[in-house]
This record gives sequence, C-alpha cells and structure tokens, in this order.
Amino acid sequence: MILTIIHVFGGIIPHPPYTMRGSDMLNLEELRKRQALFEIKREESFETLKEIEKIRQEFVSKFSILKLKNMDIDEYIQGKGSRESFCYIIERKLEDFGKISGTTPADKRFGIYYDKKSKDYKYVKKFGQNPLEAFENIRHEIVEILSPEVKNNKGLILNNKLSPMFKGKILATYYPNEFLNIFSEDHIDYFLQKIERTPIQKTDLFSKKELLLNFKNNDEIMKDWTINNFSTFLYFSYGSIGDKKNLPEKLKQYITTLPPITDIEPVFIDPSYSELPEEIYTRAEKKTTKSKIDFGKKGQRDRDLGYQGELIVMKAETIKLLKAERPDLAKKVKHESIDSDSLGYDITSYNLDGSEKHIEVKSTSNPSSLVSFHISDTQYKKINEDPKHCIYLVLKADTINPQIIEIDSLSEMLLNNTAKIKPESYSVKICLS
Repeated sequence: MILTIIHVFGGIIPHPPYTMRGSDMLNLEELRKRQALFEIKREESFETLKEIEKIRQEFVSKFSILKLKNMDIDEYIQGKGSRESFCYIIERKLEDFGKISGTTPADKRFGIYYDKKSKDYKYVKKFGQNPLEAFENIRHEIVEILSPEVKNNKGLILNNKLSPMFKGKILATYYPNEFLNIFSEDHIDYFLQKIERTPIQKTDLFSKKELLLNFKNNDEIMKDWTINNFSTFLYFSYGSIGDKKNLPEKLKQYITTLPPITDIEPVFIDPSYSELPEEIYTRAEKKTTKSKIDFGKKGQRDRDLGYQGELIVMKAETIKLLKAERPDLAKKVKHESIDSDSLGYDITSYNLDGSEKHIEVKSTSNPSSLVSFHISDTQYKKINEDPKHCIYLVLKADTINPQIIEIDSLSEMLLNNTAKIKPESYSVKICLS
C-alpha cells in the first residue's frame, strides 16, 4: 500500500500540496532492456564498427611510436591540404571513433596548425616562441603521453600540456582497451547523470571516465564488451547532450536542467510545524486541471529530481562528518540505491558516535511550506520501528541552495497533527475460475 504524508511548516497553508517522490533509480531490468536493444543494433552496425577499427589500426601503424619521434611538422598539421596528416586522420577520418572537432580553434585543439588565409602557422605560445619550437614540444608531449610511465599514471596524464580532448583521443586511439573514447566533458557528465554515478565533489575528466569504465566492468553483460562498444551503447541508449537554449520553447520543458552537484551548498534546517486542518485532503482533491498530464515527461522529471536529491544528501552528510572531524566516517557514506533498491532506504550515513543511519530521501522543487510525499508501507513501518531509519526531505532540490529536513519519526508528528497520512493505492487479488 502506498501512503501519502502531508505536513506543514510554521505559517499559513498557502495552497494544496505539491507531490514529490523518491528517485526511481536506474534498475537492472531497465539496463538489460537497453542492452538487448543495443545488441540487435550492434549486429546491424558490425561492418561499420569493423571499418572504424581498420582505420584506427592503420593509423597506429602509420604513426607508430618510432615514427612519431621523427615526425616532421607537415606530417603533423592540418591546413596544408593533406588528408594523411596526424591531425587530419585523428580528427576527421577517426571521427566515428570519438569526436573532438567543434568550436575550439585548431591551434587550441592541436597546439599548432597552418592558416591558409595568412599563409602562416598559428600556435599556442606555451609550446614555444616559434612554429618549429612549438611543434617539437607538441611532438614530445605526444610521445611522452603514450609511454608506459605516463599513460599508466593519471597525475602525469593530467600534467601533460596537450589539450584534454586531444590527449584523450590519442590515448584511446593507441590504447583502445584501456581508455574511454568519449572526449567531451559535457558528454561524460551527461552519461554519469544518466547511469546515476555523478561524483559529489569536483573531480578531473579522467577520474570521471574511470567511473564510467567501472560501471561497464562491474556489469556481467558489459564487462566483455570492448570500450568502443560500450561508448556506442551509451550514445545509442541515452543520446547526447545538446544546447537547451537553442531548443524551441515547447521542447525545453522536456529537458531537465539541474545545477551541477559540485556547485550546490546544502544546509540543514530545523523548522517549526503547524497543525494541519482536517479538510486538507479535501482541498487537494478539489483542485483539478483541464490540461492533460504527460506522465512520461513527469516521471522523468521526478526521477532526475529524486536522484539530484540523493546526491545533495550524500554531499551534505559527507560535509557534516568532515566538519565534525570524522573523516573516517565521511569516507564510509554510501549511496546504496545505486546498487540496489531492496534495502528500503537510499543512503547509509553515520552519527558522530559511529552508529549507522539509514536515510530515505524525498525531494521536491516546491518552495512552499506545505509538502507532500509518498512512502511505501514498508518504509512507513521502518521509520516508526527502526531507530536507524529516518527520512530526509530535500526542499528546493533544483537549486544551488537546497534545504534538508530530517524526520526521525512520523508517529509523533501524526499525534501532534502536524502530519497527516492517507492510503492512495491498494493491492487487489482476484481468483478466476
């Protein structure tokens, strides 16, 4: 049975309740359906993928490590019309292996290129004071990043002077079984959000890629896929992020835009509560709308907001324990619902004495003082019977300043008439002869 809880914070009741739900996390069944559809598509695309791999192998053979050490500037650059240069092949001919072209100027992307209009080389000054010096330093950076000492050391990769997308493409092209061939950080962030592995603290691009690869390697189906198949699966299943501001107004509502979790500053609040009037449910039921609800669109918004709320709580609990000088507990805070929804709660955190806290997260974008959310019968029993269990309400979860309220017991609130409960759905069984 699903129960609806309504309670109100200090002040008058402004309008009927806004409903919020916990996150409907990415589950195994949904993932398997996406994988099954992709397997069918992969069979259809086999020849295309085979051709891409052929081009990659030819490129790596043409520009072997030994060849790279002796490569001259014209063999490297774009701009002089050659379709066999290092930069032309890795950007254009291998575009289907991972796109790095875009609005970034070629000199920022590759360090140097030949400008046909000025009939001169354009280069980034950090690499040198003249074209030849710049090219020699760029060549050194390419050879260095492909060496075992550097490519196996994330810190040295990050310190390499090549642009992030370019060095990512080079590593994935030469070591396709080790590096992810997705090079846009916006795309990486988008996919992490879709598979619900968004990091709660600022991290570098290569650490984000590792999160995606861990997701692949820990799945019994995907662990045997090539990395190229995995990245193809992500684009096939989830599409790619675009620029919302260029969308028609009628389509913008279908795109959920939430602030990056790294920019969010959550705060815990301890509100006062007011008694609820008896007719509170009557008011809500009388409110009707003539417009038709798009439940598919609403469901996606609810899932995105619910997941955002869980990330907010993860961050807030971690910060709280760090401020209390308990880093040992902060590093143990776990996002349980990513791996399983069978526990009946979303996050395991800790009290300062080291005891566990089981947190069920409910999120809303509603800023009003009247809040409504759904809980299952099991969750209702847990919060009233299990001292470890609590509910965190995340208010204004779609902003950079969300507020969190901790509820330890609903029974007390029901007794004080500061919350009301209503059964909304029932399990029905019938026997057919």
